[in-house]
Amino acid sequence: MLKKRTSRELLIESAIEIISEKNLDEVTVKEIAENADLSVRSFYNHFRDKYDLMGEIYLGFEREIFSADDEEDYSFIDSLRALFANIEKYQAFYRNIMDYTGQNNPVELSFYRAKSRLEEFLKNHKPDEKLDERLKTAVEIWIFGMGKIVQNWLKGGVILSADKLLEYVLYGAPNCILEYIDDRK
Repeated sequence: MLKKRTSRELLIESAIEIISEKNLDEVTVKEIAENADLSVRSFYNHFRDKYDLMGEIYLGFEREIFSADDEEDYSFIDSLRALFANIEKYQAFYRNIMDYTGQNNPVELSFYRAKSRLEEFLKNHKPDEKLDERLKTAVEIWIFGMGKIVQNWLKGGVILSADKLLEYVLYGAPNCILEYIDDRK
């Protein structure tokens, strides 16, 4: 039996579809609601504004990207692979929100989540040691440098596959991080 989609799900799908076609700043609540065959009032029953909806889209992406994080054999590299695959899958959407710098920016939030995930991963693999400032700095430089690389990847039209991008990103990883996350051996 087919599952009936809720109004909330329809609005989220509508927003992803529209934002895949044009920049977030150009999108209106009315347009999102009409595209979902719902009223503007229905939109406001679920979301405060389009930025609140963006936060919900991000949370959905985060659930999709990091859903397997708690599995014992799931590595940080698996998280990156899932993140890059999500960006590749929704590349038009990400490209059209990339320059948006306001609240709930999924690109920025994804990399903040990746940074937190990596720090947590390192703490779990270095239980007797605190993360020193050099390692924290290396994590921040690498993750946010990776963010810039992903932005360039999107702007260039996603010529490389997500797996090839992951290979390049790992090639540039600092040894002090790579020794803990590299499960390709």
